Amino acid sequence: MKYQHPSKATRLLLVLSLPVLLAAGSKARKTFDDVGFCTRPEQIEKVIEVSEALEKAQLEKTRDAVKGTTILAGIFPHDDHLYAGRVDVHVIPFLPKARTVVIFGVTHKESRTLLGDPKDVVILDDFDAWEGPYGPVKVDKTLRARLKKKLGEKAALTSGEGHAHEHSIEAVLPFLQHENPAVKIVPVMVTQMSFERMKELAGAAAAALSAHAKEKKLSLGKDIAILISTDTTHYGPDFGYSPFGVDAAAHEKGTAQDRLIGETMLSGTVGEDGIESFTQ
Repeated sequence: MKYQHPSKATRLLLVLSLPVLLAAGSKARKTFDDVGFCTRPEQIEKVIEVSEALEKAQLEKTRDAVKGTTILAGIFPHDDHLYAGRVDVHVIPFLPKARTVVIFGVTHKESRTLLGDPKDVVILDDFDAWEGPYGPVKVDKTLRARLKKKLGEKAALTSGEGHAHEHSIEAVLPFLQHENPAVKIVPVMVTQMSFERMKELAGAAAAALSAHAKEKKLSLGKDIAILISTDTTHYGPDFGYSPFGVDAAAHEKGTAQDRLIGETMLSGTVGEDGIESFTQ
């Protein structure tokens, strides 16, 4: 069955209604990075159109691979949309049209500096909504509060300023809102931490999600989904990392290494050993 996007009329209706649904005085996060990232409907629609055309053959394989399965989570790169779009069209359209998507993002240098370089914690926002190309993307404040309570003050910081200067989460919003205009989000920035600390916080977050779903009669993979934002490899002399050189052969070797890592550690049934190996 071919995936069908929401009609333009449906998206327009939601665009017109969403700003009205935000209460007066609501705190909305503005777009931080508009270089290489879509901020208007016509931009993201064009990027998706081009990405789907370029990925047409591979998308058929993706559809066949996920047919009949329940998708709980997806991993996407937060690179410029002209680059990342060709990956994101294999991820975002296959997520369920969930009421809420929890988005885990990284913490880049600017945010780390602003916050005093915290470690071993996650950082939540304090906004009511985030600016998106089709209007505000509302935050699921009930789930956010539950996560904060379960994780505790030593594990979950709140910083609107930190989130306001970080692009790893906002990068996916145009793709996500294009597919699901009424979606709510819970943005979570992740700082540097050990594997053991990661396990500890992941367990607490999972318990909070489970309790929330049980109380609200929601199900993971239907009403709640997860997105994980990742950086692409920063390769080349500018980044001090070019073990294979900088020519066409180097590109082939680097790509082969990335595929090997994915296939051996993050494919099939993903277990703790594979995740720990990946972190190392």
